[in-house]
Amino acid sequence: MKKISGWALALSLGFGPAGSGLTASAAGLKTSKARVPATSAHATTSPAAAKPAADDALSLLPKSDVALVIDLNRLLTEVLPKVKTAWPQQSEKMVKDLNEFMNDAAKTGIDLNKVTTVSIGLNLFGQHVTGAMIVDGAALNSATMEAYIKNHQEEKASATNYKGKTIYLRKSDKQKDKDKDKDKAKESGDSPISALAGGLPNLNLLEEDTAMAQLDQTRIVIGDQAQVKTVIDTLSGGGVPANHISSELSGALKETKSGSVLRFAVNLPDNARQWMQEQEYVKDLAVMKMVFGTMDVSDDLSLTLDAKMRTGSNADATKLESTLNGFVAIGKMMLGGNEDPTMKMVTQLLSEIKIGAQTADVSLALKVPRALYEQALKSESKAAPAKTDKQ
Repeated sequence: MKKISGWALALSLGFGPAGSGLTASAAGLKTSKARVPATSAHATTSPAAAKPAADDALSLLPKSDVALVIDLNRLLTEVLPKVKTAWPQQSEKMVKDLNEFMNDAAKTGIDLNKVTTVSIGLNLFGQHVTGAMIVDGAALNSATMEAYIKNHQEEKASATNYKGKTIYLRKSDKQKDKDKDKDKAKESGDSPISALAGGLPNLNLLEEDTAMAQLDQTRIVIGDQAQVKTVIDTLSGGGVPANHISSELSGALKETKSGSVLRFAVNLPDNARQWMQEQEYVKDLAVMKMVFGTMDVSDDLSLTLDAKMRTGSNADATKLESTLNGFVAIGKMMLGGNEDPTMKMVTQLLSEIKIGAQTADVSLALKVPRALYEQALKSESKAAPAKTDKQ
């Protein structure tokens, strides 16, 4: 979650021009020693187009297992001010870093306050993670991008034209890492489902062939070069339907509450579910075909999670409901009587979980009260060592 939130901010900085010292890739932010002087605003232009809704951007995403929509505008204009007011001292460093970040972005001609949503599509269940994301409300500074390309040719930075769109590409040499990952997978005999078999997928592979293009006056796409081209294909009315995001995944995301800080949908492919069936502790979860929902922030800064797990039948949903309630009961039993402050907070969270079957779906709702944040922040403040003049 933290990484994806970083993507939303990183996208608008392009590959790191304008003296920000940052390089944006699909895996987040990387330090870059090279700096490119800011130039006058010269955004890539295209025929005027009506500003699209986030759901329209979803239809442009490439084939994905995971789709997300981040409401960046709401985070910056609604949630952040409340956080600053509620916890001025704890949020001081975060706010300072964010302001510097936004000032650097402004040097490229991009106003992050004008970005509305970031729509992300990822192929997560495979040997390598690939994906693309669409930023609504931003325009690239083409002059600055060209300056970056000119000054980073040794890093395989280039620009190419594809169906009338300029694609800016920064290609990393990671073929050796790819080969090592493949060899490790073969030697271990693990499932090819990288997100499950190896624990976590190799997100660093997202840094390869990082491409960026202006789709129209208000939208940027960033991601792997092949996926960026697929987005352009879809925008132009062409492309292969099999390469587009599935109607099931985009449809599930559209069932979620629009305007939420984060909307998500995850499709569990057959090989992922098969792997789960072979694992003793999670085999009963294999009836899930899809998980979708929202994470949001209420007016009092409480967090809410509303999710649905879609199965293939009412019977599967009933079975899944029983399994999840069993997990919660076990957790409460194991933590019962534990006086550790952190464990007590976890116990309280478990008590907030509400699970219920609805035809072939199982709903899961969780509210994290603001009081828990206050406790966590106080505990962290007490545990933190006092700062001295030498620090």
